[in-house]
Amino acid sequence: MLVENLQREDLNPVDEQQREELLRQVLIRNLFLTEIKAKLKELKPEAEASAEQMLVERMAEITKRLKKSKAWSERKKKERITKFLDELEKLTDEV
Repeated sequence: MLVENLQREDLNPVDEQQREELLRQVLIRNLFLTEIKAKLKELKPEAEASAEQMLVERMAEITKRLKKSKAWSERKKKERITKFLDELEKLTDEV
């Protein structure tokens, strides 16, 4: 089995550590393409959840910094923040 046969999209959602572990398993156990793809399917939900969690944490961190920020006292920055908040509100209403 050649790892080169895998599509780049198959590996994208998998983080570097997972990718290295998979490659190690491929080399040690001489896995077939179908076995590699099955392992990738197992890893993808984990990677997607991790990416989603990172976004949630990023949003929480930005919100925390924004609360402490002096940007509220600057008219232009306050307008931009308001614009972004309006956009976020629209996005959450769509869901």
